Amino acid sequence: VLGALSEALFTYNPDLVWDFDLTGHVRRVNGRVTAMLGYAPDEVVGWHVRQIVLPDDLPAAEQSFATAAGGQAATCTCRMRHRDGRVVAVRASVI
Repeated sequence: VLGALSEALFTYNPDLVWDFDLTGHVRRVNGRVTAMLGYAPDEVVGWHVRQIVLPDDLPAAEQSFATAAGGQAATCTCRMRHRDGRVVAVRASVI
């Protein structure tokens, strides 16, 4: 039951939800990525966080990943590039 609930929370969450591996590559992302960034979920699978977050914001994003990998939740505000070229500011919880 917990697996089905977790999957439903991922899939139907109104927020953008990313699932990265420990090397920073996207394993999956929910459908909200299309509305927020203009990409279909399967397009970004395999991308590295460096392909998603703007270079100036990478240090904060990488620090949040490191904190989460150490077992503590973190919050990060970063900018991402939309498919059409505009910049989108995102506040992320990293767990």
